[in-house]
Amino acid sequence: ELDLIIHETMRCGTIVKNLLLFSRKQVGEFGVVPVSTIVERAAQLVQHHFQISNVRFSSRSGAEPATLLCDENQIQQALVALFVNAVEAMPDGGALTVEVRREHGELRLEVADTGQGIAEEDVAHIFEPFFTTKQDGKGVGLGLSVVYGIVERHGGKITVRSAPGRGTT
Repeated sequence: ELDLIIHETMRCGTIVKNLLLFSRKQVGEFGVVPVSTIVERAAQLVQHHFQISNVRFSSRSGAEPATLLCDENQIQQALVALFVNAVEAMPDGGALTVEVRREHGELRLEVADTGQGIAEEDVAHIFEPFFTTKQDGKGVGLGLSVVYGIVERHGGKITVRSAPGRGTT
């Protein structure tokens, strides 16, 4: 019993240490970057994951190339986290689409999958640290809270639309 307490205490310590590493507000270089470049690089990083999971990736953008004043590495990190979540939500394969467009003077970056969707009662909690719906300790619930933090640091807003069996955007 004491061994279990020691093991679980160490596990909690590791999780907290990882959370602190993720949450550190690293001040990166901000620059004006074509959004399509960030999307392409993020997709390249998970290309193998797409292939072995039978996920078709596509991206589209408006007629004018959209640029964003941002820390390119952080936006890329956020997209990679969203892409990985999307792939995990499609165990039998599916489609992942990124759409970049201007709407009411704002840049909108939409990531949509055809996966299992999120239960209505879970949607309100998905950006909370340590919240996960993954079974058997396969996730620690940091991915989407990190995405949320990156978007907030960039002065943006993140929202989710989802329905079980219909995918998530």
